Amino acid sequence: MEEVQEPKDFRGEGERRRSSLARSFQFTKDDLRLMEEAVSHWQADHRHSYDNLFQEGNYREYDHQVKVEMKATFMKVMDIDTLSQQFEAEAFIQAKWEEPIFSGMSQQELNQLLPTDFWNPQLKVMNLAGDYDQERRSYLVRYEVGCTSPVVLHRWRFKGVFRESLELKHFPFDVQVFQDLSLQISSERSVDEIKMVHDPWHLSSVNTKAFQDSQEWSIYRHVECIFKRTSMEYASSAIHPILYFTVRVKRNVGYFLWNVVFIVFLILLLTFTTASIDPTSSDRLVSTITLFLTLVAFKMVVKQSLPTISYLTYLDMYILASLLFLAVYSIENAFIAGHKTTVNNDLLKQYDELAILGLGILLIIYHLLFIIHIQVTALKRRRQMADLDKKYAIQAQELYAKRREFLSSAKPSPQPEKLIKPRSIS
Repeated sequence: MEEVQEPKDFRGEGERRRSSLARSFQFTKDDLRLMEEAVSHWQADHRHSYDNLFQEGNYREYDHQVKVEMKATFMKVMDIDTLSQQFEAEAFIQAKWEEPIFSGMSQQELNQLLPTDFWNPQLKVMNLAGDYDQERRSYLVRYEVGCTSPVVLHRWRFKGVFRESLELKHFPFDVQVFQDLSLQISSERSVDEIKMVHDPWHLSSVNTKAFQDSQEWSIYRHVECIFKRTSMEYASSAIHPILYFTVRVKRNVGYFLWNVVFIVFLILLLTFTTASIDPTSSDRLVSTITLFLTLVAFKMVVKQSLPTISYLTYLDMYILASLLFLAVYSIENAFIAGHKTTVNNDLLKQYDELAILGLGILLIIYHLLFIIHIQVTALKRRRQMADLDKKYAIQAQELYAKRREFLSSAKPSPQPEKLIKPRSIS
């Protein structure tokens, strides 16, 4: 018969270990009891802090609107996909706000604060497609010149793919502006809790040297900040703030000019070579139809470079106008060939010469009007973006000089001690 072991009695095990520890280090039982109580209190306090470190809604709250100054830096703009209307970028966001409750604390005490100790703006990116490829956050609390209270700096660096809404009406002379290549930064908090503004002391910027899609696009230096409001919950009436940090880029038109526009123009010129064929012969009509089908093939090539859109681009207009010209020329050829038995040949040739001359003049006028239209629309926008780049450079110099003058004339920081490296939260 199998022997059944009696269960061990652990009720006195803790007491025996405490007694052994007391004998080894010559501690009394009262000393050990006080030490255990101190450790228990410390664990309880810190367990609450660390368990709630990344939970939303557990930060220090305020009953008034908090002003958050923000700036954005596009570290890298790697790929702009026209077909899927997305772009890949690595960005850095800095948000700062004052914390009056920490006034009077030394810098060493500020460095010991945890993210759960202060208010958090709960920022989010609205136009993120999928998840972040990389994300790193860090917080720093410090005194700054000109501020009466300590300032919290929230530094957020991330990389990902972002949705865009390309304006392709001027393609291939398009300049993507406003909400096209932008970071749409919003907050889980409503406009009653947070006021998001652009940092008046730091301009948002873009690293033009790290632009990896420079073969197809050219990037402008200036970054525009636009404030709007949005409603993220349909079941709630809460309104949330949103800041658009927008980068402007222009398409390099060389590829489309030489590989599409120039070839289409050559096809139009080749149309007039059919005038050497007898107008009453069907060979002229066959040649014109062949050129028409060739142009349709180029239209299909252009379509593969664009998303499904409900409007015509400039390149679409040019190719469709060329197709219309070839269609009218084909109708003229068919008309001449169809009346060769009823009208005198000399009169038909005279009609044919007048028709070809009229179509040639009409084609020249169309090209002149189209070039003028491009100059006053698409190319005008490019000139405006170049002017904004010049103004941005002047504004950056003025802001730098203004900041230097302010720092030299302002009172020193209330805590001029050396800052400790900020704690990172990944």
